[in-house]
Amino acid sequence: MSMGVRITTHLNKRTSRNTDVHKDRHRHGHLDTRKYKHPDIQKYRHTALTPCTRHTNSTILFAYSTDSLQYDVNSAVDQIVWLVRPSYGYTTFANVRFDVKKLEEIQYHQDLKSFNASVYDHPTDSTIGYGDKTTGSDVFEMIEKFLNNQNQAPLCGSIIYVLVKRYPNTVDVTNLVNRLRDNHVFVFFIVHTVSSGGSSTHGLFDMASRTNGFCIFMDTRNYWVVAGSGTAVMWRPYQFLAHNYIVSGSGRIELPVFRTPNPKASSEQMLVVITVQDHAIDNNFVLLNYTIASTDGNYTFVGPDQDSGYPRFGSGIIAQPSGVKGLTDLKMTIDYNYRTTQQQVIEVRMHNYGCTRRTNTTLLLAYSTDSLQYDVDVARSQIVFQAQPPFFYGITTFANVRFDMKNEEEIQYHSDVYAFNASVNAHPVDGSLGYGDATTGSDVFRMIQKFVNNTQAPTCGSIVYVLVKRYPNDVDVTNLVSQLRANHIFVYFIVHNIPSGGTTTDPLFEVASKTNGFSIFMGNPNYWLVVDSGLAVLYRPYQFIAQNYQVSGAGRIEIPTFKTPSPYSWEEQVMVVVTIQNHSNFPKKLFLTKMLFPELDSNYVSLNYTVSAADDGRVISTAPDTGIMNIRFGSGIIDYPQLNGTTGYKMTIDYNYRTTQQQVIEVRMYSGFYNDFVPLPAN
Repeated sequence: MSMGVRITTHLNKRTSRNTDVHKDRHRHGHLDTRKYKHPDIQKYRHTALTPCTRHTNSTILFAYSTDSLQYDVNSAVDQIVWLVRPSYGYTTFANVRFDVKKLEEIQYHQDLKSFNASVYDHPTDSTIGYGDKTTGSDVFEMIEKFLNNQNQAPLCGSIIYVLVKRYPNTVDVTNLVNRLRDNHVFVFFIVHTVSSGGSSTHGLFDMASRTNGFCIFMDTRNYWVVAGSGTAVMWRPYQFLAHNYIVSGSGRIELPVFRTPNPKASSEQMLVVITVQDHAIDNNFVLLNYTIASTDGNYTFVGPDQDSGYPRFGSGIIAQPSGVKGLTDLKMTIDYNYRTTQQQVIEVRMHNYGCTRRTNTTLLLAYSTDSLQYDVDVARSQIVFQAQPPFFYGITTFANVRFDMKNEEEIQYHSDVYAFNASVNAHPVDGSLGYGDATTGSDVFRMIQKFVNNTQAPTCGSIVYVLVKRYPNDVDVTNLVSQLRANHIFVYFIVHNIPSGGTTTDPLFEVASKTNGFSIFMGNPNYWLVVDSGLAVLYRPYQFIAQNYQVSGAGRIEIPTFKTPSPYSWEEQVMVVVTIQNHSNFPKKLFLTKMLFPELDSNYVSLNYTVSAADDGRVISTAPDTGIMNIRFGSGIIDYPQLNGTTGYKMTIDYNYRTTQQQVIEVRMYSGFYNDFVPLPAN
């Protein structure tokens, strides 16, 4: 029976910082676009804060009290060295022994071998410690020293894993917690219930809980088990769920339905950590049991369970249930019982190693051999210019391919942008190598399928940027779309309004729209401008709005109040893309004429949108207009409004089409600040 149970949930959404890295490089001078140029945001390159994203290289700091047992230290370090891999994003490994009379420096290493040697060169030794029961631990001073390190190690997204034997006397850790949160540093404490000194554990739990880490209290007998098991956060590095529940008495917690980040319907093992009290276990605790089950009833995992191998040790449960499938809706229930109405805190953390926004990814530039060379050169040069570390947001592989070839070519994969540049130059467009007729459809989808199937480059979160000159013929892309969505691959098509062959653009729009990409139709002479402008998705990589609206006739779309991912009060130049029709206006089977056709058909009358501040209605941006920044090219508008990270905004779109024929309006927004994958469209 519940004793006045009140459950509150705190899910700390982890946003990250990034810088703006776009610069005007072209003097645009075709027709009415002589005044057009990209927004000059190069000024932000040197003034913005250091980027902190889930792509950013990070550090593991392993710290242990000199009063600890050496066996406990060995248990943790052996697990780290054995199971951590460089592909998890760690480039620096650090270690330090604290609670020593003579303060020691943190040791930084670029590899696990020297890290391992350093830990064993600094064994625990209580004789060099404080030697009394009153002196508090200097654990917080040690953490502050790590935050103050002078470029010896990256801070963003780091893991601080600490074995605590002596308690601190400090209770208020607010300032230090704020700095940790600013750098998205996870702090994990494994706290010995038999202290060598000090007075309070409150600050330890507070710090771990507020940084999405955890704090587990354990006695001497099985401390080494928890010390070793907890290091699983390092090889299951992608946290996808973090809740803190405040409860009392007895009751049940029901978590909202969730999925793992695994983009495929394959099984994996995830990490689940539950802490049952915010201090060492006392007599108030009676029991806590949990169940994880799929909503379709095909999967169930129950714990803690001695038979499963994941019992409760001290105040924590560390379980690694296997057989959990991606793309599966899961639910979790927690039944708890405490003897008192005194407030208790239950933490729940889930981690996996799957497809997340931190996973290394690939950029694929693909172009029809029927394209104009100038258009390809614009795309290539823009990519090469923007791919400048450390600002290039997790893309570790650059790929290119020429398609619509009589003799199909292989995708070329490169580990650096310079080899990519050379490869694109070595594979120029050449219509004589193509199909040479107007009836053969493009093989663009076969090329994309080949990329999805590749074993040479990561696919999770990849960008596939395609210059389309030949249209496909009617084709079912349902299966391909499912595979792209499973890997969170964004597909962007810049489609020429005058094709060299093929019959339909419908599947192009379908693939782009259902993967949260976009498809823009554009003709001569400004096709190259759209190619260039669309590549802003490379340096505004974090999509935070993706909506598709089906409309007809005339009306207004009102997008609910939103904020950018930026946590700061200064302005950031975001990218806004609006597409206003889902097809090309080119007449089918009419390929010999040299006439110019408008990109939009006669159903289109107008579309205008306004972005304004939600609090006072202040207009931030309107489009399209006659200015140089946000005019419409073909079926797309690409705009770069300056938005404040802490301000709410509204967007209204007024549209007018002549008929009741269904039209599709896509809206996409991108930021330089970290944001997780947004939901994919339902259909």
